Amino acid sequence: MLGVMRALVVYVSMYGNTRAVAEAAGKAGSTVALEEGAGGPGLREWLSSLGHLNVLAASFDTRVKGPAVFTGRASKGIIRELDRHGVHWVADPESFFVTK
Repeated sequence: MLGVMRALVVYVSMYGNTRAVAEAAGKAGSTVALEEGAGGPGLREWLSSLGHLNVLAASFDTRVKGPAVFTGRASKGIIRELDRHGVHWVADPESFFVTK
């Protein structure tokens, strides 16, 4: 018998695009559950407060199309921070392009 796979989706959404992607992952029938009202410190502070994590993870961001040096790319910074906590990556960081 297989165990239940759980996923924690952590996101920051300035304009609602990343929230929409996170909510789509947690739609009915999905094994992903979003924590309602999980407000608190900023993402950097939350990540730095974590201890060692023996978990599988993936990181993504949403941004407008253009060179990452101009648009930013949060997924790479998230990976750098979580690497310090022993996370095992199941995929490379990925950007999803959105329009304004």
